[in-house]
Parts: sequence; C-alpha cells; structure tokens
Amino acid sequence: MSQSGSSSLNAKLTDFGYSRWLAPQEATSLIYLPNSGFWTAPEHHHRGFDFVAATKSDVYSFGVYALWLLFYNTTGSDNDFTSDTSDLEQRPVIELARSHVRGMVGAPNEQKAVLGQILELCLASEPEHRSPMGDILLLFQSALYV
Repeated sequence: MSQSGSSSLNAKLTDFGYSRWLAPQEATSLIYLPNSGFWTAPEHHHRGFDFVAATKSDVYSFGVYALWLLFYNTTGSDNDFTSDTSDLEQRPVIELARSHVRGMVGAPNEQKAVLGQILELCLASEPEHRSPMGDILLLFQSALYV
C-alpha cells in the first residue's frame, strides 16, 4: 500500500497473477508458484507448472481471496477464516463458499446466483474446470448491475 501526494491510498495485490510475470518467449518454461497455505490451489505440491496450469492456480487463489474479502474481512480478524479453513484437506473450499452464498440475507437472488457462479468457476477442485480470469472479471462486472 502506498500513499500518493494527494494523500489518497493505493492498494495493490501482488501475489495474484504471478504466472503473468513471464515474458511471452518464456511461456514454455516451468513456473514455480509460491505456497501460501490455504490460498494455494490444491494441485500445488511444490512442483513446476506450465503457463496455462499456473494461470488456473492463480484463478483458484483469487477465488479464495474473494471468499475472504466478501465474507470474513468485515470482522477485522482472520480468526474465523483460519478456523473455517482449518480442515480444507478433508473438504473442498467450494463447500465453504456455497454455505456462505446460501446464507446471504437480504441479497437479491440474481446477485447470489452470479456470486455463486463466480466462486464455482474459481474454486473448482480440478484446474481444467476453472474459468480464465477475464471471464471471472466479466461476471464480477455483471454482478454490479444486477
């Protein structure tokens, strides 16, 4: 986070899009993504990924971040999130996301449906079932106008 001369704050996420740091000619190289605990895609296992697989891993991490931002960031503490994600080796994180979307009180059904779709497309257990980030961002934009 940085502060500009006009005293406004600028926040940037740096862990997402890690796979995009490659120059086009390096897209055939293996990418070794950082392991960030429960933010990391289930297929990580400390090995290298090709460009396409690495971008799918980024999509998963973004989905976990969206889950945290939308449902846990309001408390000012990560204790609830840490507790709720402590058993992710036994159950997929998408189950936690579905539970939160179902429990949204007062949200229009259309918004709940779009948010549920976004989380499903990001948090799929199998990388080939995750959507490209551009598609996810378009869904987020559509949710703003529902």
